[in-house]
Amino acid sequence: MSECRPPLVAAAIWQAVMDRASRSREPVPGSVFDREPAAQCECTGQCGKHTGARCPHTHGEYRKHGGPVRLVAAPADLVIEGTAAMRLPVEQLLAWCPSCHTAAGKVARRQAAAAAVDVLMSAETLF
Repeated sequence: MSECRPPLVAAAIWQAVMDRASRSREPVPGSVFDREPAAQCECTGQCGKHTGARCPHTHGEYRKHGGPVRLVAAPADLVIEGTAAMRLPVEQLLAWCPSCHTAAGKVARRQAAAAAVDVLMSAETLF
């Protein structure tokens, strides 16, 4: 991994997610990041930015504006929040770069709200 440190809380869980993201990483030919196994964001288009392909951001990589990418371990289902998310097993967590995590969370909450409205609308037609 890169010299970036894990978070202070739940470091073992974070490390397990990053190890899996490193093993499943898609290599970029000629990239300097091929020299060491760096965890890659596991977003495959849930954010709406790069549909059909995996996000290219890797942990510790420097962006032109904004400093290093710090991947977070968060639920695959981003509607799950708070203590429920903290209780999830490692298998239900993904490595997310901050931009994908934010965008995918907005998309997931928007879809959940639309589904709730649909349920309410169908319940109103029953009465």
